Amino acid sequence: MQIRCQLCGAEEELLVWSAAYEARKRAPQAPYICARCRDRVQAEALREQHPRGH
Repeated sequence: MQIRCQLCGAEEELLVWSAAYEARKRAPQAPYICARCRDRVQAEALREQHPRGH
């Protein structure tokens, strides 16, 4: 199954036996975020919660 990341627009292939595929079957309208964007968002959130200067 081809799926597009909601943040960067990259297309990825979801394998039938993957956890992401199962989650997509249960909630097909849920937004998909690729691993690269997920890591970027998580790092940004951590930087905002813990600024370096303080």
